[in-house]
Amino acid sequence: MRIQSFLGPSMSAVLATTLAAQTPARIADLRECALASGAKIENCRVGYRTFGQKNAQASNVILIPTWLSGKSSDWVGLLGPGQIVDTTRYHVIVADALGNGVSSSPSLTSGSFPQITIGDMVETHYRLAREVLGIKHLRAVLGVSMGGIQVFEWAAAHPAFVDRFVSIVGSPEVARHDRAWLVTLVRMIDAAKTYQVPRDTVWRMIAGLQVLVDVQEAVNARPAAEADSLLAASAVAGSKSIDLADYAVQARAMLAYGFAKPPRADSASILAGLKGRFLVVNSPDDRVISSGPALSLARRIGLDTLVLRSSCGHAVFACEATRIGAAVNAFLER
Repeated sequence: MRIQSFLGPSMSAVLATTLAAQTPARIADLRECALASGAKIENCRVGYRTFGQKNAQASNVILIPTWLSGKSSDWVGLLGPGQIVDTTRYHVIVADALGNGVSSSPSLTSGSFPQITIGDMVETHYRLAREVLGIKHLRAVLGVSMGGIQVFEWAAAHPAFVDRFVSIVGSPEVARHDRAWLVTLVRMIDAAKTYQVPRDTVWRMIAGLQVLVDVQEAVNARPAAEADSLLAASAVAGSKSIDLADYAVQARAMLAYGFAKPPRADSASILAGLKGRFLVVNSPDDRVISSGPALSLARRIGLDTLVLRSSCGHAVFACEATRIGAAVNAFLER
């Protein structure tokens, strides 16, 4: 199974699973989606997959938004007994974020596609849950990376609709280091479009950027031949599976996000009211999404935290899935 974004092709081995374990992909028609910018997406669609069974009270439903360029299928190896969410106990909806090539995206639109926000992603998933699936309340919203960023937005936008919030290697804001690689990524894609750089060449450059934001010790520990092969494999995988315009529209959404940006001046007080209901999981070794902003906010307000040192860096959620899963399931049952 492929793991998108800045996780690298080596994670495929960590999360390998049979395609037979997947549930079929579904597409929800939301008709028209009004965006925060005032623009609209006509014929708005949201992809999703479901895992596990709802209980009689429908009180065990968890929604998981996808990460940067990720697809709902990427979550197959992270769900089940001993994984991040136990699907023998919970009914899980993994929802494809706008711009990922499954839900409404530039690559699926013949004309121009408006710039979306993290809030727009959350609102389409809220509508998916309520309008399409008839969900009246969620036990939890849980996300990884850009999905973890969406969890913060869920907590601010719909705190009463959800019992628990779990942000894994996510952040309430884009730190300066994170901003640097995101801006570089977007500039590379924009320049490639302007100068008609071949797609595979762009992905070779993106693969190099992936290595630069990986954990230094982990990169240096690899044999030279293996490191070179990872670069090539990452470039090939990205070239085949990720549309560059989709990648850029989601990256720009991350760049623009700020949990406490106006007009939401009371965002910290919103989270303070969620004490005991919000879990932050991250690693100080993460070079993709800095752990500082989330940990600082959590400690200031008193949110639950799980901090893991790991040479896997941003991919700690995969390397430590069993440990994280134990903490998450205990938090959900508390």
